[in-house]
Amino acid sequence: MKYDESGTLKGVPYRVEFGNESHVGKVGEGGIIDVKRPWNAKTAKVIVYAFGKENQGIEWFINLDHKMENYMTPKGIQSRLKNLGFYPREINGVLGLETEAAVRRFKEAQKVPASSNVDNRLRVMLLNQHGF
Repeated sequence: MKYDESGTLKGVPYRVEFGNESHVGKVGEGGIIDVKRPWNAKTAKVIVYAFGKENQGIEWFINLDHKMENYMTPKGIQSRLKNLGFYPREINGVLGLETEAAVRRFKEAQKVPASSNVDNRLRVMLLNQHGF
């Protein structure tokens, strides 16, 4: 895969599909894919062509039809970390080892001292990256 110096896929082509609607572009600063979601979209398919081949992409299927937990709760933190690609497990509301590892990876990507602390600074960073 092609990572930039910050460990993200900045500049790599992507496609986001909402049913019949498709958006293409390049991954932005910090690994962000910024696409306006149609108001009625229930699912999305995100394809990132990290290997430099248009026919070989990494695919994610995202359920957009769920209520996001409050960002102050453990489930809210896990949900945002999962949506941003840092938490690979099911959302369970337990701030255990997997969540701590995801918090560290997220903080490293944000270029702040990596720790597993779940504090207000983390919550603000998640809101800034996640958007809500």
